[in-house]
Amino acid sequence: MNKNINNYISSLESIKIAVENKVYKLFINGKPFLTHSKNQVQIPNSIFKKELENELLSYKKNKNHNLLVLSLLIKLADNKKINSEELINDFLNYLETDLLFYYVTTPANLAKVQRENWGKKIQAFDDIFQTSWETTSEIQYLKQDQKNITIIRNYLNKKQPIDILVMHSILKKTGSSILTILSTLKLFNHNQIWEATYLEELWYNKFQYNDTSRSMELQEKKVELDVYLRLLDSL
Repeated sequence: MNKNINNYISSLESIKIAVENKVYKLFINGKPFLTHSKNQVQIPNSIFKKELENELLSYKKNKNHNLLVLSLLIKLADNKKINSEELINDFLNYLETDLLFYYVTTPANLAKVQRENWGKKIQAFDDIFQTSWETTSEIQYLKQDQKNITIIRNYLNKKQPIDILVMHSILKKTGSSILTILSTLKLFNHNQIWEATYLEELWYNKFQYNDTSRSMELQEKKVELDVYLRLLDSL
């Protein structure tokens, strides 16, 4: 991915999406949009197209707007053979330190909310995959049963590279392999995934801080997570 993508885009005058040989492609000033590695950016489907159009429109109005979709498409263009194995290994590593496996003990009300909210997600996951995960409220490293890890590896190995790439973007936002994989199964809606991801921050802001700026930051995080979740839904 281009490290200076924002600077790269800011100098461009005309950005449009066109169909060429039944494939959506990105053009700049009438010429194919090429990455710095000279690969043309292609768009997988109409949902990616819509999200990219919205993103570029927002960027033209506000140069601080994150180019999440374009960055993802550049990764796809520059990595014809995405190293799915490396990304899958990242998923498996997260399973040892998954967000949902570590509960607080205080405040008691927050601990109760975590147990209830995250517990439902873990139970839904276990019902589908026939797994069982260790959880803790202690500051300690959990060692999960390798049988569970193997089950999830086998599931992820069946996914297409583009699925894994989008899922990996969600993983980096949520810090949870459990939530990311549940997203592919559509058992919980986007808002529920966001609430589970930022449960602690939402709780503190509601019951202690009541800070408008914090609320805005959390909403911005929701918007970004929603983009990736919609892309995942389209695959």
